[in-house]
Amino acid sequence: MIVTGGVRGLGRSVVDALISKGAIVSAFDINRQGLAELREQHPDITCIECDIADYEQVLAAAARYHAEFKSADVFD
Repeated sequence: MIVTGGVRGLGRSVVDALISKGAIVSAFDINRQGLAELREQHPDITCIECDIADYEQVLAAAARYHAEFKSADVFD
């Protein structure tokens, strides 16, 4: 699962909840230091630095995610 803005606030709450349920989580966030801290707390998480307001960065982050996981679960 991809969580954008996964370092702080609601995004972080979602990351923590998903990990507690055993989900494989990837966090996309612009905050490099926050991603490093998140990775320290959850060593199995994939952290990708990405400004989701930048289309090219989103394409690159999605390609990296796809190369590792092939697909993402989507919940509505």
